[in-house]
Amino acid sequence: MKQIKDMFLIRKAMSFILILSLLTVPAFAATNTKSANFSCNSTPPSGFNLFHPTTGSITGTYNSASTTVSTKVNFSYTTAAVSKINAYNTSKKYTGIDIKDVGNSFHAYSVTSTAPNIKTDIETNSGHDYYNEAEIVIFGSLTAGKTYSMTASWTDYRKGFLSNVFRVHAELSEKGVSDYNVIAGGYKQLADLSYGKTAGYP
Repeated sequence: MKQIKDMFLIRKAMSFILILSLLTVPAFAATNTKSANFSCNSTPPSGFNLFHPTTGSITGTYNSASTTVSTKVNFSYTTAAVSKINAYNTSKKYTGIDIKDVGNSFHAYSVTSTAPNIKTDIETNSGHDYYNEAEIVIFGSLTAGKTYSMTASWTDYRKGFLSNVFRVHAELSEKGVSDYNVIAGGYKQLADLSYGKTAGYP
């Protein structure tokens, strides 16, 4: 009888341990990624010298549990571009990167970058319900051939109605009254990353 009771207590203890182990297993959020490389010509917009990267990539990491998205843009500059950017800097004009949700589906809430001495900005365009644009202005000295990155974080508000793209531009900006503004015509499209209709997925 004592042996049966002991076996019962052992099994009960093992069941309790099993339940605890299941409760303490970390929950891994489901993530999905989508990427696009870009390689654009070195011809700057009309009336400008070279101020933009010519190669790079954009990757979107979608979290279906939290319905958030992280977009990471990798980019690098040629020796010729760095030389022209340095010349622009002496006249207080600065290169930068901008990523925009062309649809009306995502809200940007943070932006970071490995580029040197940056200013970040998050804003909304007319007709959009959310902050649909994240950008950096780069004041520091760039190194030719080095890969830099810019990461923007977004809340995903897609409701299953439309598909669109994240669009990446290089920009040339100067100080306005209260902020740095893109000089008229001073932008070049680098890449698009398309997304579908379902929140949490590419």
